[in-house]
Amino acid sequence: MICVAVLVGLVGLAGCWSSTQPEPASKPAITEVRTEDPSCDEVGCVIDPARACCPKRARPKSPAPADVPVALDRSIIAAGISAVRGGIVACGSAQPSIKGTVKIRVMVTPAGMPTPTVVQTPDPVLGDCVVKAIERARFAETQQGGTFTYPFVF
Repeated sequence: MICVAVLVGLVGLAGCWSSTQPEPASKPAITEVRTEDPSCDEVGCVIDPARACCPKRARPKSPAPADVPVALDRSIIAAGISAVRGGIVACGSAQPSIKGTVKIRVMVTPAGMPTPTVVQTPDPVLGDCVVKAIERARFAETQQGGTFTYPFVF
């Protein structure tokens, strides 16, 4: 492997390529090395990214706005369920002989995406149908998400 480093003013340029293979048609990748501070290296930038010699990185997201609720509440749950209520009613209509309560436990991400699981059902097919309907629900965004159990009486 052949490596070349050139210092121009306070900025250095370095590049490497293998001598066992023919030289590529394009030039080797060039990496900029700052030399204003000889102690500035990648490890130092990880420890203290605010140093002037360190490249600027994307800043972490700012905290959620104050108008985003901290967790799920009754109105958020009701709005999410009401949007898919038609699909849930269709589950019961498809199997009119089955009566009982299907209890579904739903974990909701902060982005409002549900992950439902059956807790109790009088019929596995009915329970799976209700789960699929709830998977299509979308809940309002919250800071922490949450979990709830919802009963559907058929």
